Amino acid sequence: MIVRPVREGIQLIHQHDHARAAGTLARRWKGTPAVPVPSPQLRDPLFFAADNHDVGWCRLDSGPRLDAGTGLPQSFFAATAEEAVLVWTEGIRFCEAHGAFSGYLVSAHFCALAEAGLAGAPSEDLALLRRFCGEEHERQKALLEGCAAEESGFREEAARLLRVCDTLSLIACRAPEIAPPPGAVLSLAGGGLKVRLSGEGRMELSPWPFQSGGVQLLFPGFVVPPIRFESQMDLDEALRQAEPAMFETRLVPLAG
Repeated sequence: MIVRPVREGIQLIHQHDHARAAGTLARRWKGTPAVPVPSPQLRDPLFFAADNHDVGWCRLDSGPRLDAGTGLPQSFFAATAEEAVLVWTEGIRFCEAHGAFSGYLVSAHFCALAEAGLAGAPSEDLALLRRFCGEEHERQKALLEGCAAEESGFREEAARLLRVCDTLSLIACRAPEIAPPPGAVLSLAGGGLKVRLSGEGRMELSPWPFQSGGVQLLFPGFVVPPIRFESQMDLDEALRQAEPAMFETRLVPLAG
């Protein structure tokens, strides 16, 4: 669950809905020097991976849990290493069932996240994350054997596109753990892409990486009151009464 506290309430967006927005961005991608556009033959497995890489979060997101430390619904950033590995593995298997290249891309995506988390992981999580990475590296080798030559040759670029679209979608959701402060410029793709949140519902990029002159992203979600919940029962009641909402971000070329 993506959790964004704002003045008027706590905005909640399911991970799978954020992933589907990442798929929208992948479909609109026209390419940059750092992240080229895939050939038509590679688009189906890449789009499927982008759309569905977070499908493993659906079960957890169906019943948001209380974060005792914050008194808010628990963000996916607060998931334990064990929960993350289970979720990642489910998403990898789901995409692998669609095709070897889809499975490879999602495995590589989550393996990179796990490896990035090793540096700051508690000692009790290190063995679990290292085992996950080792198993996924073996899975990736096996999956590549089932991939076409063009898929294997474009695997690093496709994985980079998935990673960039995933990050852009999270920023468009304004996930507080990753979104830059309004007005600040964030560099992605090795500095080859600049991103700025210029106002509520607006996000600027340079160089412009999409086929059309603007991209509108809509995120279904809901809002609960901006309070600290005292118990899971209190949160559950607020969730039952929560009204559905639609959060909107328009992506436009970076001005200035």
